[in-house]
Amino acid sequence: MNVHIAPCLYEQLYYQLEELDRTDVAAAYGDMDFIQRDNWLIDTVVIENIVYQRGIWIIYLVFVDYHDPFRLIRRRISRYYSRRTAEVHGAYMRRLAAKDARGTLTLDTDGFFLPEN
Repeated sequence: MNVHIAPCLYEQLYYQLEELDRTDVAAAYGDMDFIQRDNWLIDTVVIENIVYQRGIWIIYLVFVDYHDPFRLIRRRISRYYSRRTAEVHGAYMRRLAAKDARGTLTLDTDGFFLPEN
């Protein structure tokens, strides 16, 4: 598929892209601290989330801090064509990723307000 852009629009786009590196905004000292503040990942509840999209079952692992349930990370792990295969591999990957493989860490979801409508 060929897309044709008008030359004047292309020049404006190119000019704006060149100006992005000249914003002269210095980064603050603590802008990248979130990379080092990952100690909460040690004590997380790992939940597998299996979603059906366009004929494929996708496995996501959700890492949730059980002290603060609003702090979470969701990562896509793999895709399968069979739901049963996805469930088996999801449970296996959850046990591998969890610090507590027996599943004794529980998540208190009472703090979430989830309306039914």
